[in-house]
Amino acid sequence: MDRTTEVLKVTEAADLLRCSKTWVYREAASGRLPSYRLGTDLRFIRDDLLSWLRSQTSPPISAPTPPPVKVQAPVHTKPLQPVQEA
Repeated sequence: MDRTTEVLKVTEAADLLRCSKTWVYREAASGRLPSYRLGTDLRFIRDDLLSWLRSQTSPPISAPTPPPVKVQAPVHTKPLQPVQEA
């Protein structure tokens, strides 16, 4: 059997997704995680889980842009004097 069509049990699916068995049961029961019933047992196809995982990936979050810095012109207390050449 090809590795991508491998049928996994709940524990193997949880290991593949690196999550708990409880989470796998909950997500499969809700229909959010692709699964199949074999009698009373849940089964997962490895390729389906990997495809589902790729579809859940969001683009990287970029750092928020800092607000622009307001720069005030210096306040002169004396009027500027022209430069005298020597």
